[in-house]
Amino acid sequence: MIHKDYFYRLPFPIHQIMVINKGGILAYIRRVSPSFYKDFSEAKELIMSGFIKALSSMVTEVLGTKSHLKYIDTGGYQIFFSQLLENRGIITIITSGGSYFLQKSLDRFANSISTDLLNEIHKPDVYSDDIQIQIDVLVAQAFPYLKIIKN
Repeated sequence: MIHKDYFYRLPFPIHQIMVINKGGILAYIRRVSPSFYKDFSEAKELIMSGFIKALSSMVTEVLGTKSHLKYIDTGGYQIFFSQLLENRGIITIITSGGSYFLQKSLDRFANSISTDLLNEIHKPDVYSDDIQIQIDVLVAQAFPYLKIIKN
């Protein structure tokens, strides 16, 4: 076995990975589990990114700049967050459960995004194939056990 900790990293299914830039724009989204998406449309994904950005901004404003949203437990799903470098965005994972190791993988993914790529996700053409491919590579490195469903 190459990575002995796989069993501990992913005890629950991951459904979606999102990267939201500092302006609240959805810069990247990949689905992982098709069962989650029976009623989840693209419009709802855009609303979700705005909601996450607003909630994160509220936590930072009310509790201070050192405070960041880490996760939300909705009962049926957990939503985990990791801040991008210099608070230039948020990475979000929607899952059916979570663990310490999932949060560590998410943080490792957030830290792997270079400053150049951060600059790219803040440009008007945020959905370019080049940006999506670059982020796909980083997701595969941080979460090699996931099968990504490309939109």
